[in-house]
Amino acid sequence: MIIAIGVISLVQHVGTITINENYVVEIGDSTLYTIPAPANTTQHMKIVGDSFDLKLASPGDGLQIPLTSYKKEKQLDWTHKEDGDTRIQIQNTGNTQLDITGILVRS
Repeated sequence: MIIAIGVISLVQHVGTITINENYVVEIGDSTLYTIPAPANTTQHMKIVGDSFDLKLASPGDGLQIPLTSYKKEKQLDWTHKEDGDTRIQIQNTGNTQLDITGILVRS
């Protein structure tokens, strides 16, 4: 039974890789991330810094965050509802660099 579950999971996510990512966004800079992934893959991103603006759009009726300002920290956990790209735009509006970490599944 355990082997069958593993095989089903492998077949569902053939062609995907999980990446641990770490980025820095300097004061005043912005960055755009595109995360291509199949349906039903979970994503995680954490942003830490003084202040920043964030906009996120995931495929279909998945997680949508209109342009919003944050201070200190924002943790994002979402699941791709369908195949496609999540697009995340981050603008550093604070007085310190932003540290961004993520565990992202990509196709």
